[in-house]
Amino acid sequence: MKNTKLLPLCLSVLMPPAMIDAGETSLTRPDEKYQRSTLHQFTLRRGPITAVVSDNARLPGKPAGYSGIVSLAHEAHPANLFVPSLSGLGLNQIFDGSPTPDEIAFEPRRAPMELRVIDAYTVELYQPPTSHWKLES
Repeated sequence: MKNTKLLPLCLSVLMPPAMIDAGETSLTRPDEKYQRSTLHQFTLRRGPITAVVSDNARLPGKPAGYSGIVSLAHEAHPANLFVPSLSGLGLNQIFDGSPTPDEIAFEPRRAPMELRVIDAYTVELYQPPTSHWKLES
């Protein structure tokens, strides 16, 4: 499929180089200013790339539980690379190799999450420690 090479390019264009290399987030930089989005999604645009990032809330055309990059497009290929009701790029499951019931394995889909808007080009999805795995992400 010819569009598979677009995804890494899109992500590298959207992310500022300092954030890619430094691994810094609002968790490691408590002085980082951000706003919590109550709209449950935010559209990022840089050059020819458009990405929509969403928390795990239900939205029109997107079931509850899906979070991360829910839409990714390039002006030369304006259609979403993902099937909005089925796919995207995000944290949906924790798997440690042991048999785990779905309600535990898919805990990131159900646990509260917030969308933090840092600036026009930078957003973060934050999830406090989850009840079973205690994973903060």
